Amino acid sequence: MSVYRVVYASRPFGFDLAILSSILIDARLLNYREDITGTLICRADIYL
Repeated sequence: MSVYRVVYASRPFGFDLAILSSILIDARLLNYREDITGTLICRADIYL
């Protein structure tokens, strides 16, 4: 079993509850399917 760490940063094009909820829903489904864990750190100027 291999363990990898990936850090990705981007600048949000919009910062509201609807966009964050959409990201969370998609990430939960895809991460579960691929057995990936993670976290999302978000501010008005960056997603990490």
